[in-house]
Amino acid sequence: MDRDNLFGKEYSYPNGTELPDFSNSHVVDSLRTNNKVYLGSPYRLYTRYRFRYRHNVSFGFLGEKDEGEEFFRGSQSQGFDFYSAHLFLRDFGRLKSLAIGDYQAQFGQGLAFWSGLAFSSKSSYSLNIKRNALGISPYTSVNENLFMRGAAATFALAKSWEITGFVSVKEVDGNVIANAIDDTLVTNIQDVQFSSFQEDGFHRTNLELSKKDGVGEKIVGGHLQYRKRTFSMGATAARVAYDATLSRSTQPYNQYEFSGSENTTMSVDWNYLYRNLTWFGEAAMSDNGGTAVNTGLLVALDKSVSMSLMFRDYQRDYRAIYAKAFAEGTNPWNERGLYTGIEVRPSRQWQFNAYFDQFAFPWLRYLTDAPSSGHEWLAQLNWRPSKKTEIYVRAKHQDRAKNTALDVAGIDPLVRAEQTNYRVNVSCKVSDAVSLRSRVETIDYQRGTAPLQHGFLLYQDIVHRPLASPLELTFRFALFESGSYDARVYAYENDLIGVFSIPAYYGRGIRWYTMARISPARKVDVWLRYGAWIYRDQTVITSGLQEINGNVRSDLKLQVRWNF
Repeated sequence: MDRDNLFGKEYSYPNGTELPDFSNSHVVDSLRTNNKVYLGSPYRLYTRYRFRYRHNVSFGFLGEKDEGEEFFRGSQSQGFDFYSAHLFLRDFGRLKSLAIGDYQAQFGQGLAFWSGLAFSSKSSYSLNIKRNALGISPYTSVNENLFMRGAAATFALAKSWEITGFVSVKEVDGNVIANAIDDTLVTNIQDVQFSSFQEDGFHRTNLELSKKDGVGEKIVGGHLQYRKRTFSMGATAARVAYDATLSRSTQPYNQYEFSGSENTTMSVDWNYLYRNLTWFGEAAMSDNGGTAVNTGLLVALDKSVSMSLMFRDYQRDYRAIYAKAFAEGTNPWNERGLYTGIEVRPSRQWQFNAYFDQFAFPWLRYLTDAPSSGHEWLAQLNWRPSKKTEIYVRAKHQDRAKNTALDVAGIDPLVRAEQTNYRVNVSCKVSDAVSLRSRVETIDYQRGTAPLQHGFLLYQDIVHRPLASPLELTFRFALFESGSYDARVYAYENDLIGVFSIPAYYGRGIRWYTMARISPARKVDVWLRYGAWIYRDQTVITSGLQEINGNVRSDLKLQVRWNF
């Protein structure tokens, strides 16, 4: 998965922020020709090699340069801005896995430790609420922060016991500040502070470069697991330490979040299978005494009806830097909730999925200046009249509390923020080579007594994949309109191998892209993708250093893969 599709591209300087050094002649030339202040070229470069032998051996490396970053010059004299490499071995006797270099580590239900990405467990697949931890796995993505760098190994101690140990030492981007008297040189580690992590991975200006690798990070941990055919239980412990002290800009809503230079989490996870019932969960504690627990059930009531249930109780002072558990919020703390899902399959042609999730936040949240509660539900009906046609309709409703948008004196009162989505999706294979996908989706969003905002998306996909041809084509044409960013609509887009794209459609305009896959020779594949956003209600797109004069934003991507 490509993190460029997960973090925003826009960057603007807040008041009082130092601008980049314009004494660099390349910056001056860039300003004159492109009205930009990036140090490097506007191209993004990515190269990757990977060798695999069955499932036992994996070796690879990659390099990546983002748009605007220098390449073999200036600040990047070594070439790419980001390098990654791994060696991974699996199933060599008692050695179940060994990772050297960059890797990921995932355990339990993600409460104590889970590196890498994890998608939200709430989707139209209403039974998919259980995290399936991979343990140790090789890292092959280009996200410059969400990975481990060092060594990890899993050994089989006995027939039913496994133990894992992992160590990671790397540097992460951070907004470093010096808390030294009279601006003297900082020599004591306790005097070095940073206000936040910088997770976008961009190093295009002198300001962004000043944040690169600003904070040293060390992680040490382990996992012990006992596993039988119908029962497994594990224990996880991990300590994360930084060579500087995290000192947040304290606000009422974040006063219980992690600050300091180190944090330790411990947990116990379990999974029990009894006939048609699965019980799973995890209970965790951080070194400050904060606790978090989640537990769930998956049960097949009969051959056509299945249900899921998930309860979570995350205290407001639970702290876990590497945690990605089931949650309504971004992080698994300051939340209590109960999720109920159902799946009904009355026949091969029909399937119905639905869930209802009710949640409460015992403490304040960002843009919510009081304890609050809410709920969310989704219902989807799938009909597959033939092997070549599938139609589904979906309705989704979210109800949360947020600060009022009105200008009031004192503490902002809470109002209800409600959002309702309706979708109709049709997939049809008109021949062995051509498939069509059509979608219509609307959204209604209202915050308190503010005007109701509407969003709309209509798109048509055409996919041409002949069985005996070196050429494949994918094309999309979309119309969209939204009253505001709050009424945006998300839609998945086909992209290059290793790139995951779900952009937000908002404003008013047209979106189209086309992608071709060509195989000019045996074991050689070439992808070419071009797309454009054409806005009807804007003359300037984005802001800050990403500002585009005009109403068109386009992108061109090229990828070559050689298997040998």
